[in-house]
Amino acid sequence: MKAAELYRVLAGVLGPQLVARGFKKLRSSRLPYQRVIRDTYQTVWFQCDKWGWDSHSGSRFWVNFTVGESPAFDILGRHDQTLFFFLTEAELAGAQDFRDSVVARIPRPPLSYFETLQAHIEKYEDGEGTMATIGRNSSLRLSRTGVTKTSG
Repeated sequence: MKAAELYRVLAGVLGPQLVARGFKKLRSSRLPYQRVIRDTYQTVWFQCDKWGWDSHSGSRFWVNFTVGESPAFDILGRHDQTLFFFLTEAELAGAQDFRDSVVARIPRPPLSYFETLQAHIEKYEDGEGTMATIGRNSSLRLSRTGVTKTSG
């Protein structure tokens, strides 16, 4: 699934709910919805992983929330939070369980996939090209700031 297709699905499912709450869809390469409350711009926008879709490990996308005095939502100096920030501990645990149940159904990739991944990682000594692979017994957990590594 490419970003444009994902944005079409999200707009079809979430768009009517956001519009019903006073948000208007903005034109952008991302999928932003924005409303103004007491001279404050509230923006909900979606962002896809820059590495795109991988047939074995999938991809990631974020739901971002920005509040500011300007309609610009994707500039430096803004204050934004991801969806995890707004979830309770119980909701975070439920999101983790859901993610784990999805990951558990993903078939293991062939050995050639890991060889190609390793070669890709080695090309980028600064870590820019490093991809996180989350397995069935992952030590990565969802938190208010995103995905974090836990002990064990």
